Amino acid sequence: MLAHTLQASSRFTRRDGVRFAAATTVLVAVLSAIFAVDIVPQPIAIEVGAVAPADIVAPRALTYTSQVRTEAARQAARDAVPPQYDYTPENAAAVAAEQAAEYARRIGPIEAAFVAPLTPEERAQILGSVLADELSEAARTTLVKLSPERWAAVRDEAARVLDTVERSELRDTEVAAVRARLAGRMVGLSPAEAQLASELIGPLLVPNSSYSEELTNQARDRAAEAVTPSSSRSSAARSSSAGASPSTSSPTRRSPPSASRRPGPTSPASSATPSSPSSSSSPSSPGSGASGRPSGTGRTSSFSSPSSSSSPPSP
Repeated sequence: MLAHTLQASSRFTRRDGVRFAAATTVLVAVLSAIFAVDIVPQPIAIEVGAVAPADIVAPRALTYTSQVRTEAARQAARDAVPPQYDYTPENAAAVAAEQAAEYARRIGPIEAAFVAPLTPEERAQILGSVLADELSEAARTTLVKLSPERWAAVRDEAARVLDTVERSELRDTEVAAVRARLAGRMVGLSPAEAQLASELIGPLLVPNSSYSEELTNQARDRAAEAVTPSSSRSSAARSSSAGASPSTSSPTRRSPPSASRRPGPTSPASSATPSSPSSSSSPSSPGSGASGRPSGTGRTSSFSSPSSSSSPPSP
């Protein structure tokens, strides 16, 4: 009776199968959820411009436009644009004509003194009073000593240089330097006459080209728009060639060196007399005598089995 009861209680019923399947399902679901937490990548809450809390590896190679590099290249293009000026040939021609008319008015009294039928003394008295505060003493002395022919040469050369300078670009930052080199531009005049001509037209030099902030900004914008967007390529994460991480790979074990290659002490007899390969490589067996001759059979083995080495020698 007891045997029948034990057999009935140990029998695996259908209800037990259902319970086992349910428990197995729950266990698999729980373990899957636990492992999924470690396997599934978790989203990282980061903001633009903030320092990343950890290394972020791209899951795949991707080419994208780098806004930082593109903006840096555009800013470099803007900085490379020089200041822009509002010079135009039409404006320069208008300025040259206006200054030529002013030059004619400026030298009017001098021209009248050389044209009028005056004695040298009367002409010298008139020329000594014109442009009293604008000519140096050396230039005035040269003017007083000029003949009508030389005055015509000085007048025409000064007019030519003035027209040439005003028709070319003359920036507001270059007026002083150009004015200081006017005497060197004169052709066909003596040094004293060239200095006189430069003093006559020096005050008439005006810039025909000024810095334009509007034109400069427009040129900088065009240079920035011409910059090609800078592209960057992110590399995907690389895996090891064996497919396992370094933490799961087992270290390589090295086998111990063989007994025949271990260095041992060398007796004087062995160092003096060469020994045969069998006697030099075989260890002494337990049954060998003092002379080193092996007992039993005449053969020696490099390695003896554990049973043969532990058994006592036969008589």
